[in-house]
Amino acid sequence: MIVDYMPEVERLFAEAPDRFEKYVRSIPVIGGLFFPESINEAKERLCRALRAYAWFEKTRPRDAWPWPRNLEEYEDLTSRGGLSHIAALFIASLTGRDYAFDEHPSFDDFARGVLASPHAPDVLKQDKELLELYPPRHLPGLGSFLSWDPVR
Repeated sequence: MIVDYMPEVERLFAEAPDRFEKYVRSIPVIGGLFFPESINEAKERLCRALRAYAWFEKTRPRDAWPWPRNLEEYEDLTSRGGLSHIAALFIASLTGRDYAFDEHPSFDDFARGVLASPHAPDVLKQDKELLELYPPRHLPGLGSFLSWDPVR
């Protein structure tokens, strides 16, 4: 079932503190700047983000933290190590793919790919609990920044 987030998006934009700025505004919740003449694209991006947030809440591992709503929360996740760190990498990867969760590898496949990557931090690759939960397996398209970009 696809939920229509547009009413929520419209409300967020209508209540944004910078809604009357003439030249540049920020996208509510997710950040990023846009020009007022491209507001429809900004609204669509926020809709995709809200769908991805809801999907992640339903599908994330039980012990993984919820999707961070700002940079401070994201940095907190990465500093915790373990599953939280992989969740933060997964979220960053989804964000980089413009929230296309239906085209992105699952959390399990992503975690296994991160643990198999030569670019993963040693603290993750030496975490026995993670290695047991997510046995390393190469993930095509996982780059040096541990973000997934499909192989073309």
